[in-house]
Amino acid sequence: MICIFCGRDLTKLRQKPIPIRIIEFRPFIGQAEPGQDNLTGLECCQSCYQKILVNRAKAIAEYGQIKEDIDAH
Repeated sequence: MICIFCGRDLTKLRQKPIPIRIIEFRPFIGQAEPGQDNLTGLECCQSCYQKILVNRAKAIAEYGQIKEDIDAH
């Protein structure tokens, strides 16, 4: 099996792959509304999974910041 994110051969990595139940993409494919691209039954390597979790934490932290209005002080 190949890691869906980085393309490495998971059988050569000496680690258990991370199973992926479903990934849903909504690409714009030349129409006003996005399409639907569902990927199921895939796997990724532990390194890519770690990067995804780090990026998710960064996105949550960024979204959770309170933006102060400088002119209000």
